[in-house]
Amino acid sequence: MILKRKIFRLPILASMLLLGGCVGEETKEQAGSVSKPENGEAKPTEVTEDPKDDNKSIAVSLPEDFFQKNRSNLIEKMEDGSILVLFSERIYGTEVKNNDMTDKEKLGAARNFYYLTGIKDSESVLMIKKDGSTAEEKIFVPAKSEKVTKVSKIEEVQEIEKFQEVFDTALEGSKILYVDAGDPMLMESVSTEEQKKAESQAKAQNLEIKNIFPVLGEMRSIKTGQEIEIIKSSIAVTKEGIDSMMKISKNGIEESVLEDTFFNAISKAGTDRTSFDSIIASGENAIEAHYMENDDAAPEDGLILTDVGAEVGYYSADITRTFPADGTFSDRQKELYNIVLKAQEEVINQMKPGTDLGVLFETANNILSEELIKIGLINDASELSNYFAHGLFHPIGLDVHDVSGYNTTLEPGMVFAIEPGLYIPEEKIGIRIEDNVLVTEEGHIVLSKEIIKTVDEIEEFMKKK
Repeated sequence: MILKRKIFRLPILASMLLLGGCVGEETKEQAGSVSKPENGEAKPTEVTEDPKDDNKSIAVSLPEDFFQKNRSNLIEKMEDGSILVLFSERIYGTEVKNNDMTDKEKLGAARNFYYLTGIKDSESVLMIKKDGSTAEEKIFVPAKSEKVTKVSKIEEVQEIEKFQEVFDTALEGSKILYVDAGDPMLMESVSTEEQKKAESQAKAQNLEIKNIFPVLGEMRSIKTGQEIEIIKSSIAVTKEGIDSMMKISKNGIEESVLEDTFFNAISKAGTDRTSFDSIIASGENAIEAHYMENDDAAPEDGLILTDVGAEVGYYSADITRTFPADGTFSDRQKELYNIVLKAQEEVINQMKPGTDLGVLFETANNILSEELIKIGLINDASELSNYFAHGLFHPIGLDVHDVSGYNTTLEPGMVFAIEPGLYIPEEKIGIRIEDNVLVTEEGHIVLSKEIIKTVDEIEEFMKKK
């Protein structure tokens, strides 16, 4: 997924250099309330105890101590005399499309909050107070439940109305308040109304406010084996959706039909959550970086760019495939497509521990420039930006543009989306190929390798429809 979505967009520099995470330039306005619904009835707190995703058939279980270990690792990085307060309301990340859900249900819990607790609702608060070698963990939820402790392994569970009283007491004698203020690379703090209130109160008592986001970014950038398995499940479901779109594609097909086909296929395969709003861009629509209307018809003998992803257990897939509407590439389409594919394959071949991220971008630029000069589309490498002007890669995980640390070299356990492309307005052609790749001790594994992408594979597959 390139720099797109109605609400959340990743700056180009951060996407190219991976210096930032998924926080967008724009945020969705949501209520900052952490109180019970107006009718006074607290709904059950949503947890991850059930190893099935959204009552579907995909196993998405994490180890029972996963969230507890994450908190323990974080506590080690916290300073003495500090308090961490995380609100579960999600105000950055990626909006998903499902008309049967409210905005908060679509967005789910803030992913850093979920990473530390396993709690999925948007109206809870985690508080950790560290003094010397001891740390007190408390979680405040709309309705107390044994399931909250079972999943989070936090013994002290209180109703949300108790938060302010407990927070007032915790501030006494503390020196630092940690909050999740979003990616500092964006130079703009991101806070819920409740978080702003907590920050103001802490400042009034002379506490230093520190952003915990970069620390959590470092932690989340390295995936565990279980996290990788869930990402693989998301990719496998995404494959079902992409295959289904290719099977029904034809000249003149409506983009909306393809979008619906993708959603129906992933729902049947096991999840009704997408990682982001699907982009189905046919013909010249593929040239537009932020195209998301999905309301046009595929032109005769044109290409269709599909940038899609299923979400399983809160973990995202992000795959782009470009294919001919009628199942057959023209010679020109094939020529350009193979240039993009060559660039992507060479970039992926460079992926191994210790490789600098700048090397990946340089590799893609060099190959695209050389090939476009060969076919006469450009005369000099400096002209490449006319046809390729978006980020090459980004991490994926709990967010589709996942958070990361500030390390610019690859490490085992990192997972990236690699997505070179070419966009040629004068020919009304847009091509992007995107795969999800795991960095391993030995090199890398293309997690999405089962999703067909060569010209021959695509044409052969689409002949069978």
